[in-house]
Amino acid sequence: MDEQKYVCPHCGQLISNGETPCQHCGKAVSWADNNDADKQKTTSGEVTKTTEESGKPWKKIIILFILCYAVYSCFFAGNGTPEEYFKEMNESDHDKIASTYTTYLDELGEDKAARRKAGYEFASLVSGEIASGKRGLTYYENLQFNLDKYPELSPLNSIGTLALRYSWADSQRRNIENQLGISDYNLKKEIISKMDDVQLIDCYVPGKLNGTDDFLGLQYHYFFGSYVPDPLQKAICTFINNPDNIFDHFGQYYVRGIVLNDQMNIKTATGISYQVPRVYVLSNRILDSFGYYRQLNIAYQEPSKDTIFKDRMNEMHNHFVKLMNSYKDNKVVPLTYSGKNMDTKVKEALVGNAEVVGTEDRIVYLTPGMSIETNFGLREDPQFIFLLKGFAGILPGNLKIGSTTKDITLSYLKNSGYTYEEAGDTVRVLSPNAEIWRFYFKDNLLGHIEITRDLNYMDSAY
Repeated sequence: MDEQKYVCPHCGQLISNGETPCQHCGKAVSWADNNDADKQKTTSGEVTKTTEESGKPWKKIIILFILCYAVYSCFFAGNGTPEEYFKEMNESDHDKIASTYTTYLDELGEDKAARRKAGYEFASLVSGEIASGKRGLTYYENLQFNLDKYPELSPLNSIGTLALRYSWADSQRRNIENQLGISDYNLKKEIISKMDDVQLIDCYVPGKLNGTDDFLGLQYHYFFGSYVPDPLQKAICTFINNPDNIFDHFGQYYVRGIVLNDQMNIKTATGISYQVPRVYVLSNRILDSFGYYRQLNIAYQEPSKDTIFKDRMNEMHNHFVKLMNSYKDNKVVPLTYSGKNMDTKVKEALVGNAEVVGTEDRIVYLTPGMSIETNFGLREDPQFIFLLKGFAGILPGNLKIGSTTKDITLSYLKNSGYTYEEAGDTVRVLSPNAEIWRFYFKDNLLGHIEITRDLNYMDSAY
């Protein structure tokens, strides 16, 4: 029969009955009697059990770590589907929204097919959120990527560019509104809403209306070579502002202004009271700003006031769905001219020395056989590229403006795997990087090419 062993209460090693000190730790062990030994035996069992249980929290921690890593791998390390990842990250820090997409591609490594597919799916998901109204377009203005490193995110980048245009236009409008010098928000909006209803007011201004900051506008007569106010007629209006101190003396004025909804109460010396409209006076600077404001509204109207904005966003979403379905499983290279496209900044996109023409809101760069149009302050981002007769660069498929036939062009596009549609003398091509190339033909020969990725100017969905 094997000798019964006991557990040292100090170090937990096995010892014989009555052994002291412990041969393992050298500490004295108390052995009062056999009953105590039995207790020690019992204690040893408890100690052993306790020791075993103490390892279990580490097992739990290890299991928890494995589960957390699995969740991370699924949703944040590129191993989940783009849709799963998109749902998880969509509430993330707005300032980090661009880096979340690049992180996903980084985790995919060199799997180019998976990276390409993810890029298209993300563009479809983001455009779907915008079209549904779940997210505003400008929420995605930070979607700006290094396309040399992440070319798969070019479609997403185009959404970010459009969002940036709208955000920029909105900031320009706010700047113009602040130039009005009006602190009252509702009054400011009223003036902006009436910018197309400017009135020319001919009146005599004697100074401020008693007890107010408004300048009084009176009817007048021309009397013996001088303008004099007509004391028998009611006042015409009051002016709430004095831009550039134009009312620096009493006399006759021609004033351009906006008639406001507000009224000023006037009381005559005889006790008669009546009301006249109040007028906001427009300086030349503000009038010029209004012209710029109108141009902004034509190109990038505030979504809440744009009756067709939702239709545009639905069209944009359809554009990216078609892009995804066309190219996510096919390795088709984007169309380029001399290795350039809409992802190229203006100065690098030019072929030859350029002449710069146009106005503040539309700068145009001209070279022989080529022009690039930009829009407003975003001059480094091409809006339209036109390749014309005399273009000295290289076109896709070695096509030649002025000599390549429509049949040869269509054959090249079809054999290369591009998605396109014909409409009369125009062939509209959807390039894999979300650009739209329009090939225009005259007498069956390629006349010129128009390239754009401004999603406001897509003429139809495929």
